[in-house]
Amino acid sequence: MRARVAPRPHVGHVNTRSPVLTCASNRSTNTTETESFDLLQSFFYGKALAEVLNERLGNMAADILAEFGTAEAELRKMLGDIQDEVAMRAEREIQESKGGVVAQKDRNGALLPPVVEEDEAVDNLRAEIASTRALIQQTRMQQNNKLK
Repeated sequence: MRARVAPRPHVGHVNTRSPVLTCASNRSTNTTETESFDLLQSFFYGKALAEVLNERLGNMAADILAEFGTAEAELRKMLGDIQDEVAMRAEREIQESKGGVVAQKDRNGALLPPVVEEDEAVDNLRAEIASTRALIQQTRMQQNNKLK
């Protein structure tokens, strides 16, 4: 087999092609190498695409699940608050229907101070002050009696 050489460009002529040596037996080798390179290149592009998609979809799924978890926690808290408010109002109305003072409880079951009007609160404070003064006066009298 004889190799062919591309002709050299004349002076003043610009050749855009590089000289190519071709041989009948080399043609199949070059085609196989080119196909092999193209196949290898396609494989790596495909692998890179799969990795990028996997990362992006994984991050997106994690973000969606985090949003869902946050929304669920907020919903549970809101439902708990509604349940507490409903129970508190029902208890207050039950007590008011009986004519008693309402004993309210918070979420943990601790008693809250009763809801009273301002005038009633002032009267209650005055009564506590009066009873405290009486107790102090009684204590002073007992101490004076002990000293005598």
